[in-house]
Amino acid sequence: MDNQTNASIPQAVCRLFRQQLIEHPLDIENANLHSVLELLHTAYTEVQTDDPEPVKQAFRRLDECMEAVDLDINNAIYLTVCQIYCAAEERAFLDGVRIGAHLVKELYTG
Repeated sequence: MDNQTNASIPQAVCRLFRQQLIEHPLDIENANLHSVLELLHTAYTEVQTDDPEPVKQAFRRLDECMEAVDLDINNAIYLTVCQIYCAAEERAFLDGVRIGAHLVKELYTG
């Protein structure tokens, strides 16, 4: 592929994206979402119905550790652990998308 063809590919992709956005404007119904990245993460988590095996193992271990703990404390600890897990998962997802965008930029700009 020559340099002229390489240069025209990103331009063609941008034209297609622009046309897609014009024909299908973004309609974010969830008022808690403030960006397309948040929308992508929400869509991702809605289709991910099962945690990876290491996460399952970690929660099983947590269950074992929490057997003798009072139910109220148990629930408070579980809530905190789940909040940390969800925040880390969201951060990793968003960082992955951003890194992917930078990779595409590097590949097409040299």
